[in-house]
Amino acid sequence: MPKPIFVFDAAFIKSLLGLPKFIHAKLSKSLSKLANEQFDSGLRLKALSGKSKGLHSLRVDDQYRLILARPSENQIRLLAVEKHEDVYADAERMVTSAEIPIAPIPGLTSIQETPIGTTEPMLTSLLSNSKYFPITRFLAEQAQKCASVELTFTQIESLLGTTLPAAALKYSAWWANDRSSKSRQCSAWLVVGWKTTGLNLAGRRITLIRDRSVAELFTR
Repeated sequence: MPKPIFVFDAAFIKSLLGLPKFIHAKLSKSLSKLANEQFDSGLRLKALSGKSKGLHSLRVDDQYRLILARPSENQIRLLAVEKHEDVYADAERMVTSAEIPIAPIPGLTSIQETPIGTTEPMLTSLLSNSKYFPITRFLAEQAQKCASVELTFTQIESLLGTTLPAAALKYSAWWANDRSSKSRQCSAWLVVGWKTTGLNLAGRRITLIRDRSVAELFTR
């Protein structure tokens, strides 16, 4: 059976921002297990009921749960990571407000024309370096009609709330779109279907464009 595609939007990334790093690591393990053992009873995947019917919660640890939907065998929609006691309330809010798009579940309207999709290795790579989540969230929030974004290094540092590493200021390789690279920062933009181009180290700015090959992969 082929591994599933994980689909999410900016709200999912937002739910990760305030979590401890050790929860990111546990979530990464849970996603890897989910990708490889989708129907294993040991996953502790629970179908929600009532107003949240159609959604599931997956145990991350004693305190946190991942809320998700499974519209098909080859697609898993990641909605949010919440504390265990908040799962039902937050799941009901998602369904009634459509704040987080999980169509094709009836009654929900997507706030995006095209959901963001990625594979488990790319998503777990992102989770291993959560410092760059704010870049991911910023790009995920861009309107679908927005084909490119130019950012100064100062603007990126403002997003991150910290300075860029010295290598980012000196070496173009730091900004490479290398999916196989051990430099995990590229996952911050690749995971949401963007790639870097037009790097200007002297001018301390870079342009990112939508990676149409990624967009096409998840909308076929």
